[in-house]
Amino acid sequence: MARIEEIDQQLTDWVTTATGASSVTPSAPLPVQGDGEVSVYLLDMLGEPTARGSQKPPLQVALRYLVTAGGADARAGHRYLWDLVVKTLEKAEPEQNGWAVEMAGMSAATWLAMGVTPRPSIVLRVPLRHEWATPVAPPVTRPMEVRGGFIQELAGRIVAGPDDLPVAGALVELTALGRSTYTDGAGRFRFGGVPAGALAPDRLRVRAKGRDRTVALGPAAGEATGGELLVRFPLNEG
Repeated sequence: MARIEEIDQQLTDWVTTATGASSVTPSAPLPVQGDGEVSVYLLDMLGEPTARGSQKPPLQVALRYLVTAGGADARAGHRYLWDLVVKTLEKAEPEQNGWAVEMAGMSAATWLAMGVTPRPSIVLRVPLRHEWATPVAPPVTRPMEVRGGFIQELAGRIVAGPDDLPVAGALVELTALGRSTYTDGAGRFRFGGVPAGALAPDRLRVRAKGRDRTVALGPAAGEATGGELLVRFPLNEG
């Protein structure tokens, strides 16, 4: 995976070889001082679209280098640029990796901002890709543990008062499972497919007559009568 400074050096070396220029600088264009001067300036970076997948997509950008050439003999600068256009387009080695030439031309405002007179130029577009590190799952240091479970039916009655009168329309909730139901006219409720054993819910929430109580699903919660849980709901308590 190439770094941006490696791309800078690779491009500068290639331009030197392609043109035979005596001076290739990785800087903004300067006023012409001699013959055979070429500047390779990183103008900007553009984001490239990335493919979507199950993992974080790589970062892909296009580096746009402004290449200008000049000298006391303007024809030499023209030849350098033309050689770059031709050799970039015909270059087919694997290391080229998607280089492209843009010949749109810079605006007068761009040259003014750089403080130099307008001159012929091209833009070399070079892709740069960064792969994100993939998190490595920690090694498993313990043998796999498989726990079996059973499913049961949980049924019961909600009663109140000394005469165990049925509480109809009470909201009964197994909050640990996110399940709820209402008691019928006889105060009965029923839940199917409830985990048993170590995974069984340990609390039952009952709402009735404007009151809200949570009872433990254990020996103290009620009395098992014929496989049915009897839960006494003291309506007369605060």
